[in-house]
Amino acid sequence: MTCAVGNVPPRSFDSLSVEALLLYPFERIEDELRRACNELVQGEAAIPQGIALEAKRIWTLMRDLERADEAGDDSLGKVKELAQAWSLLLSRVQAQALDRAGVPHPAIMIPSTDDQRDFWHRFATGVEFLPESDLEEDLLAALSEEWTAVATIGEALRALISLNASYTPHSKTSIAVAVLGPSTTLEYQRGVEDLHHKLLACLLGLDNTSALRPSVHLTFCGLDVPDAMHGHAWKGCQLDIEHRQCLWHNMKMDPTQALDLVVAMNAGTSVAQYRESWRATLKELANLEQCLLWFTGYTLPEAADTWKDLQANCPRAILLYCGVGRSSTLMGFDRVELGATPCSYPGKANYSICAVWLPGSHGSAMEQACLTDQALPTWPVLLESDVSSPARSTHT
Repeated sequence: MTCAVGNVPPRSFDSLSVEALLLYPFERIEDELRRACNELVQGEAAIPQGIALEAKRIWTLMRDLERADEAGDDSLGKVKELAQAWSLLLSRVQAQALDRAGVPHPAIMIPSTDDQRDFWHRFATGVEFLPESDLEEDLLAALSEEWTAVATIGEALRALISLNASYTPHSKTSIAVAVLGPSTTLEYQRGVEDLHHKLLACLLGLDNTSALRPSVHLTFCGLDVPDAMHGHAWKGCQLDIEHRQCLWHNMKMDPTQALDLVVAMNAGTSVAQYRESWRATLKELANLEQCLLWFTGYTLPEAADTWKDLQANCPRAILLYCGVGRSSTLMGFDRVELGATPCSYPGKANYSICAVWLPGSHGSAMEQACLTDQALPTWPVLLESDVSSPARSTHT
């Protein structure tokens, strides 16, 4: 469960996962629910009757569906429905735990913005060449859900190129990028081949931000990199991509190889079960020079937490932007409320951005501007025309 409120860490409901409903008797499930309801207080007060009855209903139906599945019935749709109901119940459980501890848990608002809608409107006409008459809200939402990962990498690349163009005399001819913590539900959701072709289309769309389109070397690094892709390399046009199934701080890097950009989507640096591994990675990243860090989150509070973690582990970090991003998916709720929103729903992918600059030891013009609080380009630093380049038409 990734939905957290305030400074209260989210509980890992491994013993209350959907799979646990099939593994354990209801008495065990009931004990775990009681423990979760009293997680923040002493004692073993009873579970509210409504939660207990709903848990028993879902547990019974899951068992019935398992038997039906063994008999050959198609029950996938019903399983998804029950999984959503179970997630909502766990949200009620966490709200109960906070209530018993007297901890307020106001709703987190994550409304789609006009900038986001405008971004995907231009993206639809400039990248997918969809006619204006087809651009209904549902279509834009589906497009944003499909492209948010690659579009976010594109936003970070354009930001880096724009910064370099503003503060360095010569445009970089090559850019080294690390994408940390890629997941099967975001970057790899539609398969590796689709990911590669979308990234190539994204690179070809960089023409408007630089007189010379740079070559880009992308390294996807994380534990969720598919087994078959570990060590795999792919080349296309001016784009090189490799995939590494490991944590960044455990990967042996060439000390002479510079890194220009680090992208981490929906990183969750403050989430309890990821905090220690992120701390080790952030301490490793702290050694980089003249590098842009582009971390995204599901909500604005997550971006704020990321900045705190970066400050603690990367003392030289300079904050460029911490706020709502444009490449967020438009799908999902505009309000996350414990007890009312399923716990499996954390927010909107890539909704917020924490953009940070790691300066060099000698200090570039950009770093001097940051340190002396001079005016930087408006963030995000992209031009409206950036997403409408016809060069992207190579992806179908």
